[in-house]
Amino acid sequence: MEGTGLTRTAFYRHFDDLTDLVLRVFAAVGLELYTVAERWSSEAGAGYPAPAVAALAGMVEFFATNGRVVQAIVDAAASDEQIERAYRAARESYIEVAASTLVRLAERRLIVVPDATAMARALVLMSETYLLDQFGREPLGDRELARATLATVWLRAAGPQAGVP
Repeated sequence: MEGTGLTRTAFYRHFDDLTDLVLRVFAAVGLELYTVAERWSSEAGAGYPAPAVAALAGMVEFFATNGRVVQAIVDAAASDEQIERAYRAARESYIEVAASTLVRLAERRLIVVPDATAMARALVLMSETYLLDQFGREPLGDRELARATLATVWLRAAGPQAGVP
């Protein structure tokens, strides 16, 4: 608050406490990432794998822009149970979107996965860790390399049985 030139009273007029502030910031940035996931889900199937590649590019852009904020939220979750619950719930919602999308793609025989939920969990957790490693702290990683890496991992892990070119 000192850096803003405002008083602590101004902070508490808008937020109950620091947890409230973090949860509000997280709700705003989390919605942006969820929108990327839902867009992939709604477009998946037609033109496979282009919608997946576009969604992964969207994830990279999101983390390149917001990765330090997400890392701060993850750091705060380590010592605040309420923030941790919100973060875990958001992660579970991303996993659910990914799992339902993988199920649809498998039903259309575009991909082969042993278990869509397990695959979604592994891929989302791996992607989250990788993207925070690349964009959660300075120096930031290379966006193009991150896009290519995630596309390779996702498309080969959940690609057609014949393999991804």
